[in-house]
Parts: sequence; C-alpha cells; structure tokens
Amino acid sequence: SSGINAEWPLRPGDIEGTVKRLTEENDRLNKEHEALEVENNAFPEIKAGFEAKIDKINAEIIVQDEDEEAFSQLIKDRQKEAESCQAQFEEQGIQLDELREDMKNKQCEIERLENLIADQPPQHEVQRLKRHYHDLLDKVSTR
Repeated sequence: SSGINAEWPLRPGDIEGTVKRLTEENDRLNKEHEALEVENNAFPEIKAGFEAKIDKINAEIIVQDEDEEAFSQLIKDRQKEAESCQAQFEEQGIQLDELREDMKNKQCEIERLENLIADQPPQHEVQRLKRHYHDLLDKVSTR
C-alpha cells in the first residue's frame, strides 16, 4: 500500500480541486447532453421538414414533366397543323396554276373569236353583197 501513496500523495487541497474540476466537467457534459437531447428531439421535425421540401420538389418535377409533355404535344399538334396548311397551300397553288392555264386558254379562244369577228366584213357590206348576189341571180334567171 506504500506504493500507491508514493505515486499519488494527496493533500486536502488536491481532493477539493479535483472534485471541483470533475464537477465542472460533469456540468459541461450535462449541458452538452441536454443540447444533444434538444437536437435529437428536434430531429424528427427537421427531418419531416426536409422530407416535405423533397416531396414538394418531386411534385414540382412531376408537374414540370407533365407541362413539358403537354408543351411537346402542343408543338406536335402545331407541326401537324403547319403540315396540313402547307398541303392545302400546295393544293391551292396547283388549283391556281390550273385556273391560270384555263384563263390562258380562254384568252386564246377570245382572241381567236375577236380575230374571226374582225375578219368578217361590216354588216352594210354584207347587205350590199347579198343585194348584188340577188340582182345577179335575177338577171341570170330572167335570161
């Protein structure tokens, strides 16, 4: 037992100092423990808050995906409309070309008829020639 006393000779002041130091350390550890308890108790609430934020973000992502799908479908619909309009435009262009060709043919026919009319002698000349013809017929028949 003399070996223990040789290694650790305690004086009354040493014991009080050690007790005080250990008490302060115990108090500090108790405060840390209380702080950890508070954090630990708050953790489910904090976790729930984060989970709610994650759920909200996921919901926004789903809505955004749906919006993108709807927008993509809208673009496809508009492209189909544009293609349909293009086809109608081309069809009308073909019809327009056919109408132009028809008008050109009618114009040629009008010019041909105008030329025929222009080549006809005036009406008074036709009447004079008819009278002359009848006069000649009369002279031939009376002889």
